Amino acid sequence: MVRKICLDSDVIIALLNKEATPQQALESSDAILCITAINAFEIWYGRKNEETVHELLAWLEIIPINDTVVRLAADILRDLKKQGAILDFKDLFIAAACIVNDLELLTYNQKHFVRLKKYGLKLVE
Repeated sequence: MVRKICLDSDVIIALLNKEATPQQALESSDAILCITAINAFEIWYGRKNEETVHELLAWLEIIPINDTVVRLAADILRDLKKQGAILDFKDLFIAAACIVNDLELLTYNQKHFVRLKKYGLKLVE
């Protein structure tokens, strides 16, 4: 089975800023790299250079937010609210997309996502 890694927005931003850490890690990986539609939105919204963003996103598969993802996100949010814990909607949809599509999530914001491991989220550590 081919390993698929979803890059969170913070990793994409580091790549756009030409930081060495994510580049080295990704170059040594034989995984298929992708992002969610939510991550693509965040990158396009915060862009400084449209051409650079377009070039970077062109080689990444963009995972859509579909009905299955939306339903899982709603179920997770309902459960989190019962626990008195809330998560940003963007992070919730990113996590749900990763779970539904069996993707590992590479993020520098582990604290935002670590509590979602119990729902099946896999984090690259």
